[in-house]
Amino acid sequence: MKKILFFECAQNNGGARKAVVQMAKSLSGCYDVSIMDMYGSCKPFVDSCMASGIDFKVFSNTDPHFIRSSKSKIEKLLNVFTFIPHMITQGKKLKHYFKEKQIDYVCVSTFRPLMYFLFAKPQAKVVFFAHGWYIKSQLSRFNSFLLKKRADKIVGISQATKQALYNNSIASLSQLYVVHNSISVDVDVIKPALIEDSENCIKILLCGGFTPGKGQSFALDLADELNKRGVSFQLILAGIVYRGSSSQYFLKRMQKKTTELGLDEKVLFIVDHDNVYDIIKACDLVIHPSETEGLPLSIMEAQLFKKPVIANGVGGVIDLISDRFTGYLPTHNSVDEYADIICEIEKNPQSCDDIVNRAYSQIKQCYSPEEQKRELINVFK
Repeated sequence: MKKILFFECAQNNGGARKAVVQMAKSLSGCYDVSIMDMYGSCKPFVDSCMASGIDFKVFSNTDPHFIRSSKSKIEKLLNVFTFIPHMITQGKKLKHYFKEKQIDYVCVSTFRPLMYFLFAKPQAKVVFFAHGWYIKSQLSRFNSFLLKKRADKIVGISQATKQALYNNSIASLSQLYVVHNSISVDVDVIKPALIEDSENCIKILLCGGFTPGKGQSFALDLADELNKRGVSFQLILAGIVYRGSSSQYFLKRMQKKTTELGLDEKVLFIVDHDNVYDIIKACDLVIHPSETEGLPLSIMEAQLFKKPVIANGVGGVIDLISDRFTGYLPTHNSVDEYADIICEIEKNPQSCDDIVNRAYSQIKQCYSPEEQKRELINVFK
């Protein structure tokens, strides 16, 4: 039986980390599957792995050098120089470990674990799971080099990701595969929490980590427009704060902007909440004004809960949404068009019943764990 190891350097337990655990579970009945985290520094990810029933190991208890973040360019440069010898040493240890355990495939989903193979490429085949969009403007030369030289196969999370990698000359079509995220939630066991129920107020959710690319600043501009139109609403911004100063700083900027716009009574921030399903179920619709996406799990979750989704048509979003068929695709970051759709849904909630039902059927048929398992086996067989 082939041995497959999912190797992570998790900093946060976001959508990509959740997808890794789900993929490992999907493959566990067919292969000898295990998960290994480099440092074990992200407790929610470690807890998720431990609860999955998959064999799990933390490789090193040393200080995770590269996770350090600083606004100081000098400190960042020092971090790089201290990390290089650490990377070389750990890379050699990893190569020996993979050989000793007779690992056939090492699966990674970010560039951080791939860096350890820069000076010590393992004998095992390296499979890179590309969870982003990977268009040229978002991919550095160094990361392009890592993919070309250290990844034997690349698995895109959407057709958009596959085409971006091919168009950037990162890999040939024979090296590229597509394995979608899967989702399966017993929606009946989720109970609303944190958000008070109100029939006269439309609840709008944006779910995503607090970074500029996820669209929180646009969402506040949208809230300002809805407020001017006299719409009774509540905007919920739910997401994790990534490790490092920049994400925390961005969250504070958004909170300050909320106050400056006079929207403190209209906007609710939910930070680092363990389970967003209860939040999704309590909301009326979901907006997703992201600048880049692979295949957003938050949209899949909203569609599974039969919530209408209004989104920017970037990356794998268009795998999930056809305009006014399985969701809404307004002009990119158009405050007026987003607001028009929200007002339309507010005045006639039944107008989107067919849309959410089609989206729900699509998720159940095309993005089930069984379908993901079939796609994964095609990569490793």
